Amino acid sequence: MANPQIYPLEVNPKTGEPFLRLRNHQNIILTPPRPEDALSYLPNMNDPHIYKWLGSPPFPFLPEHAEG
Repeated sequence: MANPQIYPLEVNPKTGEPFLRLRNHQNIILTPPRPEDALSYLPNMNDPHIYKWLGSPPFPFLPEHAEG
């Protein structure tokens, strides 16, 4: 553990991006959302089965909402 102040976050030495490694699945990591991920959110954000459980996203959820 290089920096105990940010534990359990780790930092990718190549990109400087923080990530969180899942405790029971060390090969799975969570990273912050990236701009190139925006379009992949659209199908889920417009799915009525998912949408009804979210606080207040716009509907329909458009690409400009994902980028903002």
